[in-house]
Amino acid sequence: MANDDPTILGRIDITLQFLHQFGDEDAYVAVECKRVHASDPTLNASYVTKGVARFATGQYAAGHDWGFMLGYVLALPASAVVDAVDARIRKTYGESAGLTAEAAHSLALAVLDGALVQNGSHVIRLKHVFVDMVPAAPVTSTS
Repeated sequence: MANDDPTILGRIDITLQFLHQFGDEDAYVAVECKRVHASDPTLNASYVTKGVARFATGQYAAGHDWGFMLGYVLALPASAVVDAVDARIRKTYGESAGLTAEAAHSLALAVLDGALVQNGSHVIRLKHVFVDMVPAAPVTSTS
């Protein structure tokens, strides 16, 4: 992830490095964040076409073993979002790229795993974590 690389610069939402990776700009864990919504197919499609696709093409995390997608769930149920995203991933990248549920984390609505072929040959595993970003209901006064 060289600082002067125009295809990467300012595009990955979150990058993490472990202590042993400091000093190597190409050693990082990429986290791409996208909004999703139970009844908004445009947002759910964008999760795949503007999120997952960047890992599949190698624009993000080229040659890496892992990457993360973080889905900000704006409307429940989360299962509707997961089903829509999974269907889109399978349609775009094939059945073998489908999502598999994993043990949930107490702060996540869903945690899933998937594998994509990156740049035609390398396999990258993506962890998909969906978190609740549903806005709190407005407080109404009863005075």
